[in-house]
Amino acid sequence: MCIVHSTLRDATSPYTELWQQGKTENIMKKQKHYLLFILMIVSIYSCENIFDTLGSNEHYKFSNSDQSYLLKKYNKVNEIKKFINQNNDIVNMKIEQYRIEKEGQATPYYYDNLFIQLKLIDSYSHCNTINISISKNKDGKLGNKIGIPSGRANSCGGISYQYKIPEPIEYDMIGINIGNKKYTNVLVFESSPPSIEYLSFYENSTIHKIYFDLKEGIIGFDDLENNLEFRLIN
Repeated sequence: MCIVHSTLRDATSPYTELWQQGKTENIMKKQKHYLLFILMIVSIYSCENIFDTLGSNEHYKFSNSDQSYLLKKYNKVNEIKKFINQNNDIVNMKIEQYRIEKEGQATPYYYDNLFIQLKLIDSYSHCNTINISISKNKDGKLGNKIGIPSGRANSCGGISYQYKIPEPIEYDMIGINIGNKKYTNVLVFESSPPSIEYLSFYENSTIHKIYFDLKEGIIGFDDLENNLEFRLIN
C-alpha cells in the first residue's frame, strides 16, 4: 500500500505541479493586465498636466473639482452687486471682466488663469477697481490673488491677499449668515496698519474688514470707525 501510494504520488506530481504553475501564471498575467488597466484609468482622470497641441508644452488646466472655486457668481459682465448696511445705505460694485485665459508663454508650461475685475461705482478715485486672479499651479492647487485699493493716495495696488486652495489657508475662516443664506467658507481679510490703515470701497470709506467666500466672492465688509456693516443683497 505504501509503495503503491508512493508510486502514484511520484507519477502524478510533475503533471500536477505543471498544471498548478500554468494556472498561477495565467492568474498573474490577468492580475498584471488588470493592474495596468486600473493605473491607466487613474492617470487619465487624475493627471492635471495636459500637453499643449501647439508647442508641446505642458498645459495645466482647471479641473472639474476646481469649478466650484471659479466664482461663477461673477461671470455676468455688467451685472451690479449691491451691499447694504444697517442704515440702508447701498454700495455698488459692477462686474467689468470675467475671463479665463491660457498664460505662461515665458515659462516652460502653460496654465489656466481666471481674471475678474469689479468696479467700485461709488468711489470717485481713479483707484476704483478690485482685481481677482485665480490660476492653476503646477502642484495642482489654485493660487488666488485679490488686489483691493486702499484709502491712501497713489496706492491703487492697495493691499494684496494671496492664498491657495485646498487648505490650509493662512487667513481666518468663519461662517456668516446673511438673511436666510449661510456662508460656511468665509475668509476674513483685514487692513494692515500702519502701512495701510484702511481700504476704500466708496467715497470717504474706511473699510477694515472684508468677508470673502471661497466659492462666491465678496459677501460683506465692515467700517469699524463708523460702526457700519455692509452685507451682500442676495
